[in-house]
Amino acid sequence: MAGGAAAHHQRQQLPRSSQRHQQPLGRWAAAAACTALVLLAAAAMTSAAAQAATGADHTKSLAAGDGTAWDVQPAVSFAAVQAVVAPAAVQAPEALDRTGWTITADSAETVAKSNPAAAAIDGNSSTFWHSAYSGDAPAPLPHRLVIDVKRLSAVTALTYLPRQDKPNGRIGRFSLQLSTNGQTYDEVASGTLADDFTLKQIDFQRTSARYVRLIAVTEAGNRGPWSSAGEINMLGGPNPSLPRDAWVVTVDSEETSPDANNLAAIAVDGNVSSFWHTAWVGNLADLPPHPHTFTIDTGDTRKITSLSYLPRPPPKQNGNIGDYRCVFVILL
Repeated sequence: MAGGAAAHHQRQQLPRSSQRHQQPLGRWAAAAACTALVLLAAAAMTSAAAQAATGADHTKSLAAGDGTAWDVQPAVSFAAVQAVVAPAAVQAPEALDRTGWTITADSAETVAKSNPAAAAIDGNSSTFWHSAYSGDAPAPLPHRLVIDVKRLSAVTALTYLPRQDKPNGRIGRFSLQLSTNGQTYDEVASGTLADDFTLKQIDFQRTSARYVRLIAVTEAGNRGPWSSAGEINMLGGPNPSLPRDAWVVTVDSEETSPDANNLAAIAVDGNVSSFWHTAWVGNLADLPPHPHTFTIDTGDTRKITSLSYLPRPPPKQNGNIGDYRCVFVILL
């Protein structure tokens, strides 16, 4: 979709989103991130936050398929709109680079020994995280580890290596949850892990996420209210999202007041806490009405299979897109 005169124009009506609001809140529209095409908000609310692959409760994925059949499926939450392309070939998942990752835990032993959460991602299998156990009242189950991988990543599995010296704290029943914004999580896997020293791999459907929350519901051998982890990593592949460095965004309306800072470019800036919003300051009757348009020039002609849209961050919902249409334009 490079610059120039429009030579061909393909337009398709998409089904109404299952998250459609029945009662419009106003004449607004907002978005967090987009792709090389035109997103037209026909009714209800219109708003979103920006990123590279998390707003309202669910990210909407507008799948183009082969260009003849469209489908709308709720996915993990997003704070942006993003174009997605299919990978050239199926690749075996690889361990993600953990450089820069941060991890927090609801509890960690720091008195009897040093077993911080960071030991679970330090690359050293002889160190480990352990929930607090010293004192008269050890921290109770369930225990939680939250990992921030610092960027949106396409992930397909989590690997868990129990501590290698003793069985205490091995995770038994678990819940694995993913998020793009660190606020709204979706469970992608749950079950019970074997009570042994071996590396465990928890597989799930490929998805894009930045935050990983592993909840240890039980201790595998019922030895106490503890949890531990020698090493944790995520497996995945190339992020299917298109690079947005050269994207140019235009809209029919944006809020430009200094206190609001809801410009259109914010929807593709990679920051899920900021968002584009149509003009909203002033009298409602004087504001631009629906439909609103969000147009992206990706700078080149590309094969696009879907578009992801992340509404503005919670708790507010003003401007969340309801009825919509996507239009692909090839410029020569």
